[in-house]
Amino acid sequence: MRDFTLICQIWSAQGGYQLRTRDSAGGAMMFDFDAGHLTIFELDGVDDVVSRQAVQNVYTRNTWQTLAVTFIEDSLKISIDGRIRYEDTLLSSPGAGSISFVTSRGDFLHIDDCLFTQAATSSTAGATFAFALQEEVFDRDFRLLRNDLADDFNDAFGTKDWWHDGMEASGDFSINNASNNHQYFLRMTHDGRPTFRLFRDVIGVEIFGEGQDNQNYRDSTDFYVAVDVKMVSEGSAWLGVRTETTLTGSALRGYFLEMRRNGDGTTDLLVRYQGTSEQTTFFEGPIPGMDDAELPEWVNLTVISYEDQIAFFADGHFLVALDNTPLLGGTLALGVEDGATADFDTLVIRDTTPHGE
Repeated sequence: MRDFTLICQIWSAQGGYQLRTRDSAGGAMMFDFDAGHLTIFELDGVDDVVSRQAVQNVYTRNTWQTLAVTFIEDSLKISIDGRIRYEDTLLSSPGAGSISFVTSRGDFLHIDDCLFTQAATSSTAGATFAFALQEEVFDRDFRLLRNDLADDFNDAFGTKDWWHDGMEASGDFSINNASNNHQYFLRMTHDGRPTFRLFRDVIGVEIFGEGQDNQNYRDSTDFYVAVDVKMVSEGSAWLGVRTETTLTGSALRGYFLEMRRNGDGTTDLLVRYQGTSEQTTFFEGPIPGMDDAELPEWVNLTVISYEDQIAFFADGHFLVALDNTPLLGGTLALGVEDGATADFDTLVIRDTTPHGE
C-alpha cells in the first residue's frame, strides 16, 4: 500500500526495532525506534539514506503502547497512545510497497492486535459510503417499529421492552420544562462500575444481525444511529454500535463514539474499539474545524455502518471511517464512564439495508 493507516499494540522489552513502509525496489520509509527515540529515514532502492529526521522521547519500554502511523501521499503522522509524536508533510516519499517490522540481534519485541487499512486521500473520502446511505435513509419514509425506531425518552414504560433489563435499565427519564428542544431526556450517572443501557436485538424487522457472515454480510448490523448528548459533569459519555455483552455480562464490546469533558473545560471526541481484553483508539481530539467555544450544549453523535465499514460523526463533522471491521453484529448502547453524568435525547435508529419493503 501507499496510503494507509497502521495501528498496532507494541511492547519493546529490550533494544529497539524498525518499521519499514512503502518498501519496494524503488525505496522505502524506515522508522527506527531505538533507546526511546525515533529516527525517520527515506531510503533509495539500495537502502542509501535520502533524508533523515530525529524525534526525541517517543516511546517507552516494558509496557503495551498503541503505535499509530498514517501515511497519505507525502503527509505523515505518527502517534503513541493517542499522542501525536510526529506530524509533517515530507518533501518526497516512496511509492507503494510492503510493510514490515524488523528486529536485530539483542532486540526483544512483542506485537499484537494489528490493524492495517487503506487510508483516504481526502478528509472525507473514507465516509463516501456513509454519505450515500444517509441520503437514502432520509429520502425513505419513516417506518416506525419496522425499519426505523425513535426514542425521545418521554415514556419509560412505552419503550421498556426495547432495552435489556426493561424498567431497571440504567438511567432516569427526566424532564426540564424550561427547555424547548430537550424537555424530556435520559440522564445517566456513572456508579463506579460499567454503566450502560443496551438495546435488545428483537426490536424492528431484522435491523440487528448476528454478524457471522463475513463474506456476503447477510447478517451484519447495518444502520444509521444518532443521539444528542449533553455533558453535565466531567468524564465521558458514549454511543456504542455493534455492541454486545462480554461473557460475564457486566461489560460491553463493540465500537464506541465517546465525548469526553476534560478537567480544563475542553471537550474531546474519541472513536475506539473495545474487545474482550483489548482496546484500540482510532480518533482522539476536538471536533475537526470546531473550537470549544463553538461547541453547542447538546452535541449530536452519529454512526453509520454497512457491511464491514463504519463512519463516525460529531455534530455533523466527519471524524473517521473504519474498513475491514471484524465485529459485524450486535445492537447499540448508551453509557457513561469516569464518574460522569450525562443526558441523552432524540435517539434515532434507521436500517440502512431495510427488509420487507
